[in-house]
Amino acid sequence: MNSNKNLSAIFPLFLAVFIDCIGLSLVFPILTPLFYDSSGILPVNDSETLRSILFGITLAMWPLAMFFATPILGELSDEIGRKKILVFCLGLVGISYFLSGIAVLADSVSLMIVSRFLAGLCAGCVPVAQAAVIDICPPDQKPKYLSLLLFPASLGFVAGPLFSTLLGNARWISWFGLWTPLFFAGILALFNAALLWATLQETHVKVGKLHLNIMGAVHLFVDAFNNKAVRFLSLIFLLFEFAWGLYFQYISLFMLHAFHYNATQIGWFMAWLACGFAVAFLIIIPWLSKHFKNLPVIRVSFVVSAVFMAVCVLCPWASIVWLATFIACAANGVLYSFLLSICSDTVGPERQGWIMGVTAAVTALAFAVTALLTGLLSLISVGTPLYVASAAMVVATLLTFRFL
Repeated sequence: MNSNKNLSAIFPLFLAVFIDCIGLSLVFPILTPLFYDSSGILPVNDSETLRSILFGITLAMWPLAMFFATPILGELSDEIGRKKILVFCLGLVGISYFLSGIAVLADSVSLMIVSRFLAGLCAGCVPVAQAAVIDICPPDQKPKYLSLLLFPASLGFVAGPLFSTLLGNARWISWFGLWTPLFFAGILALFNAALLWATLQETHVKVGKLHLNIMGAVHLFVDAFNNKAVRFLSLIFLLFEFAWGLYFQYISLFMLHAFHYNATQIGWFMAWLACGFAVAFLIIIPWLSKHFKNLPVIRVSFVVSAVFMAVCVLCPWASIVWLATFIACAANGVLYSFLLSICSDTVGPERQGWIMGVTAAVTALAFAVTALLTGLLSLISVGTPLYVASAAMVVATLLTFRFL
């Protein structure tokens, strides 16, 4: 199969990743005002502590479910095919967004928590799409095709908050509200599922008996820290994801507390944040990879990220926070790519799947833990979560000098 045919065959996967990332990213501008505004999902007289606890639990449901489900979905895609799993995931994700929209309309915190857990259970779209791309592309062009998959992902993370801003604003249409983007995301996911079913050719044939390991992610996590070759690298990656998870999941709440941003302003801010990643993936990373080795880039990026995370707290002007956020996010995009590269280099070709599974498990667990911490740390002070994130980056930097 030539290159043009390869690209044509995987185009539905690009669209699947794009739409999946739209649905994921449009949630963040919604949840903050939903739990902290007087017109949100909680009664007006609920305390700040209760709001923070419920906000953290709701945020944690998605990565916690993802932590357990992603290895299972990967195994299922190996056994019964990528297409079936992708269609199933997108269909169930669509249902989860409809449930989230109903939760907003019904002021039901419990239904919102359930819907976010359901969305996390089917958050294997991107990893399965990556596996499908590997099935299709020539063996010597895997990095090229996998990097191409990051492009629609970054566009989706930019588009999601914009859709949330436009579709959640009653100034545009009187009956719009915080529920509208969630129903829109549900429709997009179901449309994508139908499109994949109609257009995507199955890329993988069943090769053995079905065998599922419910505790697969836990075993991967434990294996990583028992393996001498990757133990300290896994610790560094965990600190990175802890810092990034805390920053990413709290920054919208910070803008609400520090600058009294509403849902529309948070939506524009989150879209701007995603632009930092897009620039990193499309421009900065290709240039750095041609001119510098992995380790120096990682150390400098850790420092840049730590500095500009702290700047977000220390600066009293929102415009500077926007600039600092863009730089911090670009640095985190660079860190993610180069840390994955070092992780991949620590094992042979026969263990690439294992090490990628380790990074996925570490990421999901770090995001679940930091989701629970965001609201609670903010009770200490508005800037505490960002200071903790910055400190974690500093510690990770020091560990690179000791162990890498």
